[in-house]
Amino acid sequence: MPFRRPRRGRISPIRRKQGVSVAETSVEKITAAANGLLMMSETDAPFTPFAWDAATPFSPEALANGQPIQTISLEQFLGNATTVQEWHGEAEKATVSQFQQLVEVLKAELTDIQVYRVGEINIDAYIVGKDSAGNLVGLKTQLVET
Repeated sequence: MPFRRPRRGRISPIRRKQGVSVAETSVEKITAAANGLLMMSETDAPFTPFAWDAATPFSPEALANGQPIQTISLEQFLGNATTVQEWHGEAEKATVSQFQQLVEVLKAELTDIQVYRVGEINIDAYIVGKDSAGNLVGLKTQLVET
């Protein structure tokens, strides 16, 4: 499963020790749930799985790397995407259902979930939580808000 390293270099692929790690299993489930979903904004961006590099202590400031950062809940971040609207057709309802399933998987696999929005116009958004082994893993996406 491919993982991308963002320019800040603190997010990394999960390394196997013996067999399959808990983090890898969680990331695989989360990746499967996010497959095909796009975060809607002025651009439509996919969700990319990540694991925080355990060698670097986590803090929102480290994630922000000097850029403005906002911390919000998962519900605030995906609230619109998980709510069926009166005007939705079948395709929109199917997408809402997929987002609802993604939220269920995130909540089943992770605890202490927070969303960090980094930047102002071109925003990197990180859904971050702890897996059962205490590893910080999640999904990254991008938004454009002018």
